[in-house]
Amino acid sequence: MLTDRGAILDAAGKLRQVYPNCLHVARRSLMPESIEERRRDPRRHTEAELFRAFFEEVTGEAPSPAEREVFDATVAEVRARPRQAA
Repeated sequence: MLTDRGAILDAAGKLRQVYPNCLHVARRSLMPESIEERRRDPRRHTEAELFRAFFEEVTGEAPSPAEREVFDATVAEVRARPRQAA
């Protein structure tokens, strides 16, 4: 179980260099039931809720009001763009 608070890219890959039979890496900060509940059906949550959950999972902390504001502004900008045909 990882106890680091910061993001660790490819934690499982790094651990497998020392422990080749490592199958799973869990982070202590992600164990609360509330985060597990969010993972079950992401369609039941808003983009803002999914962003907060993702941010908390990566950093171990909730996003600041300024970070939430940037996210909200970005979502509004993307929604305002005309859709392009595929």
